[in-house]
Amino acid sequence: MSSSATRGEADSPSPEVEPSVLVTLRVKDSEGVRITRTMRRTDKLRDLTDFYLAMVVPAAVAQGHVCRPVGVFMHYGRRVTGYETPADYDMDDGDEVSFFPDRVMSLPVTLTVKDSKGRTVTRTMRRIEKLNVLFDLYHAMFRVPWPQASVTRTMHRTDKLQDLIDFYDAMVPADKCCDGECQVVYGGKTVEGEKTPADCEMEDGDQIKRMSSMFVTVTVGFVSLGKNIEHAYTLRRTDKLQGLMDLCSSMMPSRYKHGCRFLFDGRFVLGSQTPDDLAQEDVDMIDLTCY
Repeated sequence: MSSSATRGEADSPSPEVEPSVLVTLRVKDSEGVRITRTMRRTDKLRDLTDFYLAMVVPAAVAQGHVCRPVGVFMHYGRRVTGYETPADYDMDDGDEVSFFPDRVMSLPVTLTVKDSKGRTVTRTMRRIEKLNVLFDLYHAMFRVPWPQASVTRTMHRTDKLQDLIDFYDAMVPADKCCDGECQVVYGGKTVEGEKTPADCEMEDGDQIKRMSSMFVTVTVGFVSLGKNIEHAYTLRRTDKLQGLMDLCSSMMPSRYKHGCRFLFDGRFVLGSQTPDDLAQEDVDMIDLTCY
C-alpha cells in the first residue's frame, strides 16, 4: 500500500454524528448548582455524574480521583445509575437529573393530597419514596376506587368478542374476575364472548364494560324524628335510579312529601343516571334531603 493512500485515509474526515443520537442533559442539586452536558444517547450516565462531581468537587479531581458524596441521582422519580444510558431512561433533550446528597435525602417531607371535595390526607415520607404510597393512603381513607382501566382494539365485525375480553385481561391482569363471576355488559345487557360486534349491532367507538357483578347494594340515608335512618336496596348496575327515587319518596316521612333531593358524593343524583354511571359500589350511601 502506498504512503499516499495511507495518508489519504488518515486525512479523511471522521463521519458526522447525527443530531438524533445526541442529547443535552442538565444536573441540578439542592444548592442551586446546575451543569449541562451534551452526550450520546448510548453513553453511560457515569460520564454525566462524574462531570457534575468534577465541577462541584474540583480539589478531588486535582488529586487524580473523583470524590463521590453519599447521595442519589434521580430522573423524574427514577434512580439513575452510572451504568445505564440516556436511552435506558427515555431521556429527551433538556431533561434534568437531580442530585440529592445524603443530608437532603434523609430529610423527611410532609405532603398533603386534597381532592375536589376539600377532603385531605397528609403523610410524612422520605423524599425518594414513591408517591403511590401517599395516593394509596388517600384511596384507603376515603374508599375511593382507582380509575377503571380501559383498552382499545380494532377488530372485524365478525370477530368474537372473546378476543377483546382476552386482550383486556392480558393488558390489565390485576382486574381479572375470580371464579368466573365477571360480567361483560353492553347497552345494559350481558354479552357472551361467543357473540360478535355484528351480533350486538355495535358501532365504531362503542364501549363494553367489565363488571364483577351485575348487582350493587345502595344505601339511602335520611333523618326521621332526629334519628339517622338507613335503608339498603339492591339494584342492577344498569337500572335507572328514578325507580329507587320514586320508591323512597313514597316511603319517606311527611316532611319529605313536598319534595326531596338525592345526593351522592355531594352532587345531585338524576333519575336518568344508573349506579354504573356514578361508579357506585356496595354500601355506598345516597343522602336524601328535603327542599
